[in-house]
Amino acid sequence: MSLPPFDPPTLAELRDWYAQHRQDENIRRLILEVIRARRETERLDGLLTQALRAARRGRFERLSAGAGPLNEAAERVAAERQRVSPRAPMQRSAFGLFDYDEEDAAAGIIARATQRRRQGKSLSTAV
Repeated sequence: MSLPPFDPPTLAELRDWYAQHRQDENIRRLILEVIRARRETERLDGLLTQALRAARRGRFERLSAGAGPLNEAAERVAAERQRVSPRAPMQRSAFGLFDYDEEDAAAGIIARATQRRRQGKSLSTAV
């Protein structure tokens, strides 16, 4: 089922509705669920941005290329975040939606995990 086009409520509107409908537990729960979903979308946006940068840095083109699944997931989450909060900053670059950042900590984590995995394989083959 597709939804008809609509303007998403602002945070100010959600707060007003929450205050107006204090007595209705179902409306309050629904408003809290909308706010939670938005916060999780924001968090996912950041995590996917880090993963995409790390994949590009690690030369995982099948994941991070324009039609790759990681890039598509990152773009969908960013588009949803932009839809509900048009003023939220979106990072753009010539490579797609996200900038390429050399200082990203995720790349170091992935590199260390790969190194440990390779060391574990070389140790197990030597025994």
